[in-house]
Amino acid sequence: MELLDTDVRAFGFGIDLQMSDQAAGRAERVMPHLRYLNALEGRRQEKWQFKRAVEPLRDIGGSGKTRSHFHLAPTGWEDVPGGAQRLCYNEIATKHNWYYVQIGFDLATMSFTSFRCNDRMFDATGIAPMRFPAMPNLWCMLNPFLFVEADSGTRAFLYIDSVLISAELDA
Repeated sequence: MELLDTDVRAFGFGIDLQMSDQAAGRAERVMPHLRYLNALEGRRQEKWQFKRAVEPLRDIGGSGKTRSHFHLAPTGWEDVPGGAQRLCYNEIATKHNWYYVQIGFDLATMSFTSFRCNDRMFDATGIAPMRFPAMPNLWCMLNPFLFVEADSGTRAFLYIDSVLISAELDA
């Protein structure tokens, strides 16, 4: 079986956040997601996308405290404005090379402030996160994650060389 450059559908970054502003009486769960859509149904796409659409929530565990949704579902992704970018492969067709990615997200406003991949700075003003009501057991949650998807009947692996995550929280 030959591995093709279209076997990797996407790789991406996300944060699962739930913060509360008790003084303002505001609490919500926010999930910023960005992905590089490499291929879809065997065709090269080569573009960055974000997701603000929330998939249907369903209860987990029967307590009524936690709900979940398929936040990486293939539906609801939107193109980052001006987000076309060709990224390189190394050694084999399915090995995406090393990339420098920087994502700025303001925890006070729960909005994207910047997005960069390698030498490209993208306009973050058109990028929005998923937003939905807070859950009673997830206060002050900050869970970053990375993901990879296959576009064919093969497995996909994601190897990370290094990650730096920093957050500034008011005490």
